[in-house]
Parts: sequence; C-alpha cells; structure tokens
Amino acid sequence: MNHPENLLDAVRYFSDLGVCDAYMRRIKWPGGKITCPACGSERIGEIKTRHLLRCKDCRKQFSHKVGTIFEDSPLGLDKWFVAVWCIANCKNGISSHELGRALGVTQKTAWFMLHRIRRAMEVDGSDHFDGPSEADTTYVGGKAENMHAKRRAQVIQGRGAVGKTPVHGVLQRGIGDDPSQVRVSVLGSETQAELLRQVRSRVRHGAAVYTDAASAYGDLCLTHVHKAVDHSVCYVDGEAHTNGLENFWSLFKRSLKGTYVAVAPFHLFRYVEEQAFRFNHRLQSDFGRFFRRCRLYGDRLSRRLQGWPKKPPSPRGGERSIRSPRSWSVSQRRRLRRSVARSGVSEKCSRSSVNLGFSSLVRQVYQCPKKPPPAGAKKPSRRTKGGFYESPTTAPPPAPPPPPPPPDHLRK
Repeated sequence: MNHPENLLDAVRYFSDLGVCDAYMRRIKWPGGKITCPACGSERIGEIKTRHLLRCKDCRKQFSHKVGTIFEDSPLGLDKWFVAVWCIANCKNGISSHELGRALGVTQKTAWFMLHRIRRAMEVDGSDHFDGPSEADTTYVGGKAENMHAKRRAQVIQGRGAVGKTPVHGVLQRGIGDDPSQVRVSVLGSETQAELLRQVRSRVRHGAAVYTDAASAYGDLCLTHVHKAVDHSVCYVDGEAHTNGLENFWSLFKRSLKGTYVAVAPFHLFRYVEEQAFRFNHRLQSDFGRFFRRCRLYGDRLSRRLQGWPKKPPSPRGGERSIRSPRSWSVSQRRRLRRSVARSGVSEKCSRSSVNLGFSSLVRQVYQCPKKPPPAGAKKPSRRTKGGFYESPTTAPPPAPPPPPPPPDHLRK
C-alpha cells in the first residue's frame, strides 16, 4: 500500500512507529538529504535505539520532529497522524472528548493536540484574489432567544450583534475547474476603516467585489468595481449576491453549534482557520488533505497558546518566579543542596537555621536579587520571618514647643 485511502487504512498504516518515522523524514526532507537544524551540515548519524539523529560536526542531537508542530511532544507519531487525519477530514470537526477516547489520551491532551494542528492550518493570506469576490461579516455569540429575560435586557442594547464577536470573510468565486477560496479573520472592532482594509488587503485593485447594502462598504467604489445587494429587498440581483460566503458561514456555525458547542473568544480565530482549510481543499481526497496538513509544519506551539490570557507579573520581579522556600518539600531541598555541592557553592544550612540558610541558598542558585539592608539596620534574628531586616532604631522626635500665653485682657 503506497498510502492510505481511508481512516481504517490510516490506522493500520501508521500503527508502526518505524513507518511513522520514515514517513515524517520523507515529508521534512523530500530530497532525502538530512540537514542539521543548528549548523546546516549534511554529515548526519543515527541513534537507532533512541530514534534520534546526531550531527557529526556540531555534535548536537535532534529528531525529525524538530521545527514542526510535533516537536517536544511525548506522544508518538502513530497517535499524531491519526489525529491529523480525523480533524482534516471530518466536515464538522472533531471534539477533544471524542478524540481523547479514540486515541486513549486525556481530554486535555487531545485539546492541546487539536490546537497544535489548527496552528498548522493557518493560511498565510498574502496573495490577492483576482476574480470576482464576495465580502460579508457574521457574528459569533449567544442567541437572544436562549437568554433569560433579565440578562437579555442587560446584554442586548440595540441590534442582535451587540456583545458578539465579528468575523469577516472574503471569498473568491470559482473560476473554471478551480473551486472558490475563502480568507477569514476575527475582527477586534467592526469599523468602516477596518472593513475596507480587510477587503483591499485581500482583493486586487480593480476587481469586482459584491457585498450587502451595509454603508461601511460605500468607499469600495474608489478602488474596486463594487456592487451591493439589499437583503431586505432580494438576495440575488444578477451577479450581485453573497450566497457563496453565506454557505461558508453555515458550515462554520454548524461546526461550532454541533461539535464544539462553546468557544472562547481568544481561541475563535483557530476554529475559523480550521474550517477555512477544509473549505479551501474540499475537492481533494482524504489523503490529499492529510498530506497537505502534514506539509504545513512550522513553528512549534508552546503550552501557553497565542491569545491565552497571560499571568500577572511576579511581585518579586525578574523572569524567574519561585515559590517561597518554606513551602518546599524535603526532597526538593536535598536536590538543591546536591546541585549546589556539585557546582562548588558552599552554604551553611543547619537544622536550627534552615529557613534563613535555605532562603540564602535559593537566592544564590536562582540569582534572585536580594534587597540591600538599609543603613543602620540590625542583623535578623532566627525568629525574623523570611530573613528580612528590621527597621533601624532612631531617637524619638522632639516634643513640640508650648503654646504662647494668652493676651493680658483675657487673663482673669
């Protein structure tokens, strides 16, 4: 079998890790010449017992997963390839719960795997559409009819789009045997300048653009052949319609409502790109979409995904944040002392002064800046918490002068 044709063949074909490794090497190095990602050398050796490669010049070890979405993952490629096959060929997507049950991993692991794969599905979008195009905006959020009356009165103040996330799309209509293509992006603000920028950055100047009767597209006539259709009157007016893009919106919302149910706003752009990838390659076979997905390797995705809310900065400052030494376990303290002994740092940490000595040891190993003591401060005692210095003792302030005596006419 040259390549699998369906899901059953894919599970059987990629059940052997040796086959997966050889297949990944053919994808990463199509010419057959393996190069070192560090120095670019072609003198590469193989460590078969660990499934690793080793450069003979810079002596660094690497694998065929380096520089891909599979990098630094403890899971084997047999599970990764099946996950890629499922999300590439399921029309409405696949949930993390279903994928976790199918692969035998937890829901959290499956969720992160899906987001890594969605990272590889993102379209560059630097090319411009030449043919007739359609532009439209949809809104993702809860329905007013499903809200409580009290919440509906608080959230919805005006149109039904209030409180929802706008998603803008531009679709180029199919030309000959080439199917229609779509570019989608999540908008931070739905302003006239932003909508015009989205259209002009994706459609070549002078091409035909069809939109609805929204007033924000009025200035498109300055750079494009713009025609609008009023949906309150009709949906098709000759060549002016947005039915192709409405078809994509229906597919996208069907996957959100039926498969994913709830999506965080800061992760919405990944689900949009996932549906756009399947839509743009809908005429290819299952293996074609799978192979194209594996070829779209790029930067690896760290555990903290792009768009995820960041942690607040550490109150201690600096890049490294550690716990208080009082909360460390005995094994952690022993490990730290052994590493310090190997590195040659000497520090006295007796049992009676374990808190103070260990705090100083942590600061030396992790290079945490220690606040200098103020002038005239006394050394901390064993009962001082955390080893902080006491405030210097100063003389009491002088007594205020006595009030002046009253005038003579007020004396008795």
